[in-house]
Amino acid sequence: VRAILSHAGRIIDYAVINRGEIPRAARDRYSREGSAPVAPDLKEIEKEGVKVVTDHLLAGGDVLRHDPDRLARLIFRLIIKNKKDSRSRNIGHIPYYPNGVERL
Repeated sequence: VRAILSHAGRIIDYAVINRGEIPRAARDRYSREGSAPVAPDLKEIEKEGVKVVTDHLLAGGDVLRHDPDRLARLIFRLIIKNKKDSRSRNIGHIPYYPNGVERL
């Protein structure tokens, strides 16, 4: 997150992070290949002004991937929440960009 912010500026509102357990067999296999999971520092991410959203997002299978359906549902929940929040700010149909920058 810090690298993205330093190269691209304040373009991130949310960091979506898996909090599901990585199966031991997958951890062992990735370890043998020289890979390890990244342990995000949630407090540091929030200090950067990015909201942290965690959920169980892993898909089943031999390769670690985000489950597209779970990820889509989470994104839609964020969209709906932000839409409700923007209505409570009395800004009507005008998009709300907390940092004054439109997100694409």
